[in-house]
Amino acid sequence: MDRAASPLLAAFEKGTPPRLLRGFSKPDLVPGDPDLELNQPSRDDTADALLTWAGEWGRDWVVIDTHRGATEVVNGALSIAHVVVTPVRLRSSDLDGTEHMVRELADYPVVLIPNFVPPVAPAAEVRRLSRIVAGTPVQVGPLIPAALAVGTRKKRMAITSEDPPGKPLRPVAEALRQVAAFVREYAA
Repeated sequence: MDRAASPLLAAFEKGTPPRLLRGFSKPDLVPGDPDLELNQPSRDDTADALLTWAGEWGRDWVVIDTHRGATEVVNGALSIAHVVVTPVRLRSSDLDGTEHMVRELADYPVVLIPNFVPPVAPAAEVRRLSRIVAGTPVQVGPLIPAALAVGTRKKRMAITSEDPPGKPLRPVAEALRQVAAFVREYAA
């Protein structure tokens, strides 16, 4: 399949919607790319383009994977998003960044998803995450458990597409289904 190295950047340059990546049992996706960070349009141009493209795509759900960081493209996408799903590691250094992000993005529909959570969740970090979101509209969704098999998996399909997934991945697949249900309800 022939596709642009930076689909969002190419779409902004051409003024046409990027082609959605589609896969079996996966949401439609427009992938992000580091080149976009260097050559991005303004926040307002991003928001306008995404709204126009959403109408042209005619989909209930499209995942826009922006490059990390508080960039113009990210802010444009945030300004029109129905939900912003953000993975969070329950580690002190990661929670430092999460705390800063929640302060900066509390006005957006942010849902934090604790990720790679060990079998016994670190109580201090769970309490800290609760304190970080306290008093904000930011929500915490279902936990995604750690599973070594995720990092060594060779299949190029969603874990939730397998029926059933391999035994070590079943808790992760179930948690991902819970996240999907949470996000659907949140965005409804």
